[in-house]
Amino acid sequence: MAPAVAALAAACAGGPRPASPPAPRQNAVLSAPPAQVTAMRAAAAAQARLDAVAFALLSHATELCPDAVAPRLGIRTATAADYSPEWHSAAAAALAVGDSVTVITVVRGSPADSAGLRPGDRLVRVGKTVLPTDAGAGAAYRNAVAAALGGPGAIPILFERGDTFLEPKLRARAACAFPAFAVDGDAAAAWSDGLAIYVTTSMLSSLSDGDLARAVARELAHLILGPGKRRAAGSAPLVDALTDVALPAAAASSPGVYARAGKPPRRASLPAAAERAADSLAAQVVALAALRPETASAAPRG
Repeated sequence: MAPAVAALAAACAGGPRPASPPAPRQNAVLSAPPAQVTAMRAAAAAQARLDAVAFALLSHATELCPDAVAPRLGIRTATAADYSPEWHSAAAAALAVGDSVTVITVVRGSPADSAGLRPGDRLVRVGKTVLPTDAGAGAAYRNAVAAALGGPGAIPILFERGDTFLEPKLRARAACAFPAFAVDGDAAAAWSDGLAIYVTTSMLSSLSDGDLARAVARELAHLILGPGKRRAAGSAPLVDALTDVALPAAAASSPGVYARAGKPPRRASLPAAAERAADSLAAQVVALAALRPETASAAPRG
């Protein structure tokens, strides 16, 4: 019997806990380049802060984006296979990532948070799908979540924390289907490409939570008002719009959304009326999310 299947069977039967999928090897953790570990932790923290603000905006603005709505869980995960080999030891050291699907960040107040998930938890089963502990774990997880979101009711999951197995249910929340990504960059900039919102780490570090909310809301307004809304409704990336999965390492030289994001594109000047419309819609988005500079909290959940 495969290790993950054995773990599931014992957990459900209430019997002795089997040997769990192997944790990241200690020697890999010890050999991780310090600069890579620091970069990964900083990138994950930046993404967590952006998610905390963006999730509230996206999930409260569904009435403004009726043509582009998708279920969201408020969780980001990763496996070692999501990174290029030279970053595996850093992923293990910085984020406890191994062959299992590992929780990287959880948005406070999200469905994942309500289910009790925390960074470092390892997912064993989603719905009826037992997740493998190999290079196919990430794809299996995404497919299982997509299938479960297509069914009725909450999503039963099984996850491991230390030597404990927990079985909560996830109840997805509707949100505008435009994911937000933190990307490495020295210039303070935010932009959208018709499918997603991008904010540089420089901008994240320079803005208060309230100002960040307004910046993200303005990019969301451009997406809602622009032609991208139809494209997002029909072809939003499943991995991003539904399961909130993305490589949490903006500085890492791994394939993924960060590599594709590139530099902020030059945006053509919009007519004054269009800019006023975007400003007005952005204000509505912020108001719906009830985000205020003095009350917004974007601290990563640890």
